[in-house]
Amino acid sequence: MKAPAEFKNRSKWKPFKEGCIAFFNTNLGMDRFPFSYVIRPNQIPGDPNEIYPNEHSRLVAITPHTGIEFENDNGSVFDYLKSWTLNGPAWTWIRSFNTTRNGRVAWLALLEHFEGDTQRDRVKDAAYAAISQAHLFLVIRNDSLLRPTLPSIRMRTKT
Repeated sequence: MKAPAEFKNRSKWKPFKEGCIAFFNTNLGMDRFPFSYVIRPNQIPGDPNEIYPNEHSRLVAITPHTGIEFENDNGSVFDYLKSWTLNGPAWTWIRSFNTTRNGRVAWLALLEHFEGDTQRDRVKDAAYAAISQAHLFLVIRNDSLLRPTLPSIRMRTKT
């Protein structure tokens, strides 16, 4: 799987995120487990006796976040993220993890920034602003909407 393109434009977050996940799902770490175990949502490993849809899902779920293997894979994930974000808006959010090379925490910081409450508020504010501008445009362009016309009534006179 090819690495995602450099992340240079915040409007391209979703394709970048999906590209990262695909890359981490198909590339293997030190113990030949997919790197995606490093960025999985739960830090605590899943139950190895649980039924998983496939072996890949099982490995991602049960691989622990401890030991030299995790430290190495976590650092590799950070290095990948750094190379993909260094020249764009995301580097600001993971730069503080540069010395520790903490790929998991860097990934979670990116998710929080680009998908967290603050981002949802920004999207909502932008939507309200767009709606407000659309309404003003409608009022200005179609002022007849504000002045309804009454049907003309003719009066008859007796002759």
